[in-house]
Amino acid sequence: MRCCFQLCGVACFFRAPSPGKIIKERAAPTARAGYFAACVLRAAAVLLAVVPALHAEETVPVPLTEAVFLGEVPVVLSATRLSQPLSESPASITVIDRQMIEASGALDLPDVLRLVPGFQVGHTHSSLVAVTYHGASDAYSRRLQVLIDGRSVYNAAFGGVLWNDLPLALEDIERIEVIRGPNGAAYGANAFSAVVSIVTRHAADDQGTFAKLTAGDEQTRKGVLRYGGGSDDVSYRGTLSYRTDEGFDNLVDEKRISIATFRTDYRASNRDQLEFQLGYNGGARGDGVEGDLFDPARKVQASNHFEQIRWRRTLTADEDVNLQFYHNYFRTSDTTRIPVNAPLVTYIQDLLSERYDLEFQHTVRPRRDTRLVWGAEARLDRTSGEGWFGAPDLIDSRLYRLFANAEWRLAPDWLLNAGALYEYGDTDGGHVSPRIAINHHLARHHTLRASYSEAVRAPSLFEHRANTSVKLDSGFVLDRQYLGDTALSPERIGSYELGYLGEFPAHGLALDVKIYREEIRDVLTAAKDTTTVPFDPYYVFRNDGDTDTYGAELQVKFRPAPRTQFIYADAYARQRGRMLTDLTPPTYVDIAPSTPRHTRSLLVIHRFPEHLEASLTYHRIGNMAFFSGGDDTGVYDILNLRLAYRLRAGGLRGEIALVGQNLSGDYFDFDNKLLFHRRYLLNLSAELR
Repeated sequence: MRCCFQLCGVACFFRAPSPGKIIKERAAPTARAGYFAACVLRAAAVLLAVVPALHAEETVPVPLTEAVFLGEVPVVLSATRLSQPLSESPASITVIDRQMIEASGALDLPDVLRLVPGFQVGHTHSSLVAVTYHGASDAYSRRLQVLIDGRSVYNAAFGGVLWNDLPLALEDIERIEVIRGPNGAAYGANAFSAVVSIVTRHAADDQGTFAKLTAGDEQTRKGVLRYGGGSDDVSYRGTLSYRTDEGFDNLVDEKRISIATFRTDYRASNRDQLEFQLGYNGGARGDGVEGDLFDPARKVQASNHFEQIRWRRTLTADEDVNLQFYHNYFRTSDTTRIPVNAPLVTYIQDLLSERYDLEFQHTVRPRRDTRLVWGAEARLDRTSGEGWFGAPDLIDSRLYRLFANAEWRLAPDWLLNAGALYEYGDTDGGHVSPRIAINHHLARHHTLRASYSEAVRAPSLFEHRANTSVKLDSGFVLDRQYLGDTALSPERIGSYELGYLGEFPAHGLALDVKIYREEIRDVLTAAKDTTTVPFDPYYVFRNDGDTDTYGAELQVKFRPAPRTQFIYADAYARQRGRMLTDLTPPTYVDIAPSTPRHTRSLLVIHRFPEHLEASLTYHRIGNMAFFSGGDDTGVYDILNLRLAYRLRAGGLRGEIALVGQNLSGDYFDFDNKLLFHRRYLLNLSAELR
């Protein structure tokens, strides 16, 4: 444990932030927040006291051996594209496994990500969900790269991720690896602040039939049906899902989401493996505002599908090649005709966005002490939307990448990771994203890590080419809203990090500590232009802002007994910086309020005798305000409870689960008019193999 305290002292070596006005935290914890924090701590203490007695009554005790504990330590792939244990990774990584996803009781993927240190989630208008790391974001979280089985779902038109439109069922996810920090050396532009790598289950793991029904408050209904089959060399899985809910009170944001996915895994030979996937997400989403003339309440039809194929050839035990191709397609139909006196206003917000991507990767061990992965990628992004870009023409953007990441074992207890990625885009030119890290194993189960990395965030096609307006049928422009700039430069980040990983198998304890400093330059901002005539003020995009963030993050996994697990995350961040908000006169706003000073989460899982399992999820988020319409949230708490009973009868396995969400009371995480209320859900599932 002494290593942990020594590491905390290293923070004094970080350079102090640039001079500027010190912004005080704007909201102290409320009495309600303090009350529920105390309740959670007391509940945890009670569980710790009661668990040994519960296990004393079990008929088949399971010893907490070192082998059992270490068997849970995952091998990760996302940080360098090389398979590595966490102790040899060059970056801080949070792994959310299948058990954690189920125990959280989450209905949506963004809520699962609240378990990651430093992550924040905001629910905005029109069913949009913002997910960000270290705050400083609007509704479109453009600084986060999200991969599903190696396929980027970063939207080509706006940037960011449309979480409700992903062709993905939560029940098909095996694990989520979250790289907390820039990872441009492995994934290029937009792997800026963090990378979320989602790994779905192998088709062979889902043989037989699975069905799940969910019903609850706010007219929430969800059904999932999955079937898998195959033989020794080929396996397949098909999943259907349907979800409806009425959204927030007094807001037109109801959802009707249909999902269909298919995956097949084929072993063509002892050397060759082939994987094919396709998926669809579509349905109606509520949008607009009741009584608003130019943004009336309406239904927006969305459609999203993908096709992906991956081939892997194993050449030797230490060498393989991978080839991947995928296609993403997203379309919305949203055209509104509004009577204004005699003429008609056509408000067109139809959008098409698609991506074609081809990637080659080669992994090799050139020496006994060195491993290397290198490759190349070519991408075509294509988008169109008259209401967004001023014309119906297709807009193309091409991108080419070369990357290499190497792992060099300098000595038995020293490991060097180094990598870089060069990419050239026809809109932004060429950029290099490097990273270097060194890991030192102080002793068995104890590792120190120091790293430096850089990344860029390329402007989206909307930021480059936006030309949004409201027009009469004659083509006359009534009002302009956004105007892009083709001369924009990418945002740039440099990140310094020191980390410690410690495992104490005899005590069932694992620690992950990180202290960091991030410097972001050329921040892209939408600034108001008040000089335009005859239009009302509209927004133009500019590179005019910077921010420095430093802080510390902690992850703790504690298993005091074989059937009980505590997973705790804590993040502290201090941010200073500014960005342009008005062109004339130039006016800047402080960025610091967009990042919460503290975020915490706790997941407690306990398996009782007789197939009963209980879990508690608690989050506390400090005061923050998202850009572009976000309100000060104040300090708020989220408390969820889940109680599940597992059924076993021959080849049939089932579960009945009751989930209580937001038990700590109403809260909002973006707009103060969008309140989350207490909600109860009942889940029924059955699986027949």
